[in-house]
Amino acid sequence: MKIKISFLWISFFLSITTSCIESRKNKLLVIYEEDGPYSPLKTEWIRLIEESTFDFEVVDSERQRLGDSLWQNRALIILADPQILNPQWQSDIERFVQTGGELLLPSDTINSYFWPWLHQAQMNNENGFDGGKIIFFNDSTNLSALLNEFSGAMSIQSGQVKTKQAPNNNRFTKITLDADVNEPMELSVLPGGRVLFIEREGNFKVYDPETRKTKLLHTFDISTEGNYEDGMLGLTIDPNYQDNNWVYIYYSPKGGRPRQNLSRFVLAYQDSLLLESEKVILEVAVQRETCCHSGGSISFGPNGNLFLSTGDNTSSKESDGYSPLDERAGRAPFDAQKGSSNTQDLRGKILRITPTSEGSYTIPAGNLFSSDGSEGRPEIYAMGCRNPFRFTVDKRTGYIYWGDVGPDSGIDSELGPQSYDEWNQAKSPGNYGWPYFEANNKAYPMLDFETNELGAPQDPNQPLNESPNNTGMKILPPARTPMIWYPYGVSTTWPMLGKGSRSAMAGPVYYEPNTPSKTAFPDYYEGKLFIYEWARNWIKVVSFDEDWHVTKIEPFLPNEKFNKPIDMEFDELGNMYVLEYGANYFANNIEAKLVKIEYNRGNRLPHAVIQATETKGSAPFNVDFFASQSYDYDLNDTLIYDWTISDGREVRGEHISLTFDSVGIYEIGLKVTDRKGATATTSLHVNVGNAPPEINLNLEGNQSFYFGERQRNYQVEVADLEDGSLSTGKIDPREVKINFSYLPGTHDLALLGEAFYKNADLPIAGKQLIEGSDCSSCHAMESASIGPSFNQIAERYEKSRDNISMLAMKIIQGGNGNWGHSLMAAHPDLSTSDSESMVEYILSMKDKNNSSSLPVAGTFLLDEHQSRTDKGIYAISVGYEDHGNQEIPAIEASKIQFLRAPYLEAENYDVFKNVEQQRPNGGSFAYVSSLRHGSYVGFDNIDLSGVGEIAINILPISGGKISLYHGGFDGEPLAELSIPSAEKGPSWVEENFVEYNFKINEVSNEVKAIFFLFSDADNTKVDMNMDQIMFKQK
Repeated sequence: MKIKISFLWISFFLSITTSCIESRKNKLLVIYEEDGPYSPLKTEWIRLIEESTFDFEVVDSERQRLGDSLWQNRALIILADPQILNPQWQSDIERFVQTGGELLLPSDTINSYFWPWLHQAQMNNENGFDGGKIIFFNDSTNLSALLNEFSGAMSIQSGQVKTKQAPNNNRFTKITLDADVNEPMELSVLPGGRVLFIEREGNFKVYDPETRKTKLLHTFDISTEGNYEDGMLGLTIDPNYQDNNWVYIYYSPKGGRPRQNLSRFVLAYQDSLLLESEKVILEVAVQRETCCHSGGSISFGPNGNLFLSTGDNTSSKESDGYSPLDERAGRAPFDAQKGSSNTQDLRGKILRITPTSEGSYTIPAGNLFSSDGSEGRPEIYAMGCRNPFRFTVDKRTGYIYWGDVGPDSGIDSELGPQSYDEWNQAKSPGNYGWPYFEANNKAYPMLDFETNELGAPQDPNQPLNESPNNTGMKILPPARTPMIWYPYGVSTTWPMLGKGSRSAMAGPVYYEPNTPSKTAFPDYYEGKLFIYEWARNWIKVVSFDEDWHVTKIEPFLPNEKFNKPIDMEFDELGNMYVLEYGANYFANNIEAKLVKIEYNRGNRLPHAVIQATETKGSAPFNVDFFASQSYDYDLNDTLIYDWTISDGREVRGEHISLTFDSVGIYEIGLKVTDRKGATATTSLHVNVGNAPPEINLNLEGNQSFYFGERQRNYQVEVADLEDGSLSTGKIDPREVKINFSYLPGTHDLALLGEAFYKNADLPIAGKQLIEGSDCSSCHAMESASIGPSFNQIAERYEKSRDNISMLAMKIIQGGNGNWGHSLMAAHPDLSTSDSESMVEYILSMKDKNNSSSLPVAGTFLLDEHQSRTDKGIYAISVGYEDHGNQEIPAIEASKIQFLRAPYLEAENYDVFKNVEQQRPNGGSFAYVSSLRHGSYVGFDNIDLSGVGEIAINILPISGGKISLYHGGFDGEPLAELSIPSAEKGPSWVEENFVEYNFKINEVSNEVKAIFFLFSDADNTKVDMNMDQIMFKQK
């Protein structure tokens, strides 16, 4: 039986053609998910497959796809949750089945929006599906029977294939056009490729691809007072721009009555905005007593109709994150009924008009209300919107799609449902429910803000606007449900949308361009809608059926970082342009940029990567440079490596060695060229004349573990070639920063970061939680964003237990804040303990600039952990920044050491060979399995000084020998154990593991890796599972 484990590093198989393949091989392909729900059953199921009459190959579901080379297999078997397979795997599997192939997989429920094709197959409850067979099995017995009865087709029916292949993500290139933008809002691509865009504070700019420069065309005098979301809001160009040079801008003019202007301008001579040409086409009256919700996107649809989105212009800061229905006298800014549900008001709407050449407009047929205005404003196409910030009009169907940003409550209560964001679809004019309904018409009770009495909720079939602030119809059109809706937490219907803060936005529907283009998006995206999430930093793609109902939501470039995407558009050649706003609200963010995304159908650009042995040192300085990590996605592409050094030297080769004799900063450039002439470049700097400091931390006792002792003595030595050393007195001990902290539980040590080195008392666990959350959507460290900065919070609240508890609940529940206009988004998925850790970190910011440090010699107290089996880690850091040398900047060096509890989980190995991991039922208990002859697991940085025994928990399915090595497999093992076979129950039950002990005699005091090597003993074939490892003192 041939068994091959393949990790599929190559992606070229997409291009493999199958015209020469007439029949399939007698082989099964098994698609497996590491640590997935079927991990405990993998060994058994692989055994069943091994006992069949087929060859087979096991591939990791996270590796590169196989494309149409799948067709040569008799069958595919998915031993994974099929919902984790990416769109590329999904389309390839669909095509395989359509050739007559057979697919076997466990009978779990499939979310229809993850993979509608497979969901439909499951609902059909028949083996025959889409030209092939799909069989769902229930258990091992069922799988065994299927393998014995297998009759998969040998012929390949390539003519039956109809699913389009999802493109490889590595064929897309994201190009930064302008990285110096300030609060970008909306863009419009001109014929020929120049890009117009606006910035909220007033700037109107154009990017020229020929010069690769951005020019400021004009700075508008705009108003941001009162409603601080106002400013430059919307931008588009006329459908006949090449003939008339008309551009349309929606903005907040300063002075006069509060209003937003939709104006038309002439852009002459390519880059001259003629201010005197302004025609104010439409005014939208607004209030500027308080914030929020300006909306403001503009776009043309079919037949020359111009669409404009407007926000409800209502503050929800005094309605606890629920619907603002405040009908008290003088409270109109807090009553959304004045706008969204007011048929005679333009706010909270999608408007549709037809601009005229004279600078006015007419009303097209088919809007929500009659053109005489008797029922409502005739410009209204859709009403009942809260803040439809970004929308699109399908240029072929005329359907409108928009994201509507919802309120802020994170919990259902008597005041109404928890909040949701929405994506809406309007095939015809209608009412979308706000402020009486959200999501699938979840209704708010009609709260009397005067008495706090709750009235009955509205009827979505006949909502009534009885507010004194209403100037339109009382009886409103029925409320429609959105296309998609989702809360702060994970949606049960659309879990692929994730969780966290929310800001739904709608991008364009893609159609292949009329003009052929090498960089246009592929036809896989034909007729699909691009949606994006400003707060969650992603872009996704929505597919529809023939009736334009949503069928699927899939990720777009999931490994690409999008920093708050705020607008996107396709140009006439099918290239995508995206504006990224950056991390913080109302800030000039360093991450803000204008980018272009191209698709490469042919030869792909190489990627240039430089590695250097060192980049900082004293003269003369010898450095080796390597280009071997450079790569090209096109298989077998040969690469040429050309190096340029700023002192004039030029060298060719994958590996070069250079000597720098003079003090200075040198730029090392690398150009990589593929065989078709495509190039990529990169560079790095080498600083010569200042060697990095050297730090030595002498810590008493075992260097890896703590064993219950209450303290450890330490001493630090720092030496620098230019500055001297601590021991000679040349380095001031006050310049050496020594910090000590405890991390409870298991935490990602990579997130410790700079703050740990600068403040010994910083609660690192809270910092990790914040960096892994969506806090940066509303809060910055230094300056206020949509919410207060962490520094401001720390200044206001003392670090007391009461304040920590109060603020932790504020994070979880959300609602009104105490910072003027700011509202706190809810985070219902956070635990109380995690939320309190985050607050502790924030409140520690008050003293973050008062850099604290321990002395260069002294004692660490080990008093934070609760028991010897506590998973916490003590972290010790030493930092020193030298004084630089002439023009060479200073170098900051650091050293960090960890002391952990004296035990390891076997599944957390650092190195391994021929092992598997199991996590039964997806729970917390995990172990290493399938340990057979020659298998080993290893753990780095282990100090065995003072250790007398090492205990391991083993379940010996059949016995064998375990050898313990320290430092490597050279020489004799440190100790050995002979393990008999055990008559225990199931291998996935923790209680069935047995403790065995290695006796440790003399051992070196070096910190090295340890290895556990498994081998057969006598006539016994070893087969074991391994769990916990414990280190015991002598």
